[in-house]
Amino acid sequence: MEAAIKLMRTPKACYFYDANKNSIIEISAAEHAYLQGAGKIDEASLDGFAHLKELYGQGYLHSLEVERVMNPMTPYLGDLLDRCLQKVTLQLTQNCNFRCTYCTYTHSDGSQRTHADNRMTFETAKKAVDYLLAHSIDTPEVYIGFYGGEPLLEFPLIQKVVEYADGLFPRGKLRYTITTNASILNEEITAFLKGHRFSVVISLDGPERIHDKNRVFAESGKGTFGVVIKKLEEVYRKEPEFFKSLTLNMVIDPSNDFDEVLSLFAEYPFLQECMSQMSVIDDYFTDKKNVVSESYTESMEYQTFLGYLYLLNRIREEEVPAAVLGRIKGIEDDTYRKYQPKDGLGKTSAPGGPCVPGKSRLLVTYDGKLIPCERVSETSQALCLGSLETGIEVKKAEELLNVAALTAEACRKCWAFGLCSSCIKYADEYGELSAAKRLSYCESARANALHGLYEQLMLRECTG
Repeated sequence: MEAAIKLMRTPKACYFYDANKNSIIEISAAEHAYLQGAGKIDEASLDGFAHLKELYGQGYLHSLEVERVMNPMTPYLGDLLDRCLQKVTLQLTQNCNFRCTYCTYTHSDGSQRTHADNRMTFETAKKAVDYLLAHSIDTPEVYIGFYGGEPLLEFPLIQKVVEYADGLFPRGKLRYTITTNASILNEEITAFLKGHRFSVVISLDGPERIHDKNRVFAESGKGTFGVVIKKLEEVYRKEPEFFKSLTLNMVIDPSNDFDEVLSLFAEYPFLQECMSQMSVIDDYFTDKKNVVSESYTESMEYQTFLGYLYLLNRIREEEVPAAVLGRIKGIEDDTYRKYQPKDGLGKTSAPGGPCVPGKSRLLVTYDGKLIPCERVSETSQALCLGSLETGIEVKKAEELLNVAALTAEACRKCWAFGLCSSCIKYADEYGELSAAKRLSYCESARANALHGLYEQLMLRECTG
């Protein structure tokens, strides 16, 4: 095999990323040109390049040393799922008072459910809480999430679940999360969320024209922005400290001008008091695919540039749009999370991408099925881990954890092995795990990995 490296060049220098070592190495232009034209690399082929030869002797520039594609957590999977669960997310309802055009449940490609009137009973919710308690003995802090549809449609059930869970878990161990469209927030609900340590994520996609383009009421078809912004203003006015703990989730439609999206914060400055996060519409499960406008790309790149200037201490934090800041700070976090050098991958390893199925964010559907998380198809038989009655089937979880075994030969040749972002949902093809389906995402995964590497180079070159 060829060396498991990715060559890179910036205006300042040349580099390669080494997959075995998870390291970026600076090289000369001549060394870059040689590696670009080289086929199989061995010690003899590097005569005349003393620096490269030295690196080769240290374990760089080799083909991937992985002989068996298996996640290193596999031997411990049973114990992890038995004693180390971190979160269960309760699907309280499949109903929603919104009909968002990009929602996978509004316009599914057939691989997801649609909106329905199905609701979780308190008995099912209790079983889910009991399951978390029984399987989180070694987890210092656990979470219960409330999800839908629109979970606040079932606010009385939320109250009952919280009262029940608070009586079971040791004080301080349990926290709650909820994702809501905020349309039915009121003083009672706000006081309850504040009083029970809820982390609250609220969806708001931009100013009125942009938000209402995609997020409308189910019954009337009218835009929802006016209602949502009024609810947020009320929380800000009456509970300013709690408001600061909220997170605005901005789902960006890339057909819009990004500067117009960000004009939301100029029009409503109080929104800058809370946290913001943004992501582009995930069109994986929908028939309608994203269209990226030129104006979006231009303004997005410029705002990202401002974020880089902030990281380099060239401008103040307040000069960077709040929605951009979280992602930019994540680049710095990735330096310590994803790009730590390694001695090697070892003979047995697996690509990045799949988490430990069910351990971090187990979704419990309204009828008690156990799904790895809310981001995968809940109708797929291949991705169902079990039920509250049977528990997580460890063999099924092991199959999902080691989904890369389907594409082992291709993975063992890929320079992005350790930086892969291929979630298990990208291997699911209408209820079955498919090697071809998984391979179809590889180009995107490599592009994501390369983008991340160039971000790291930008930080390295500008800050040392």
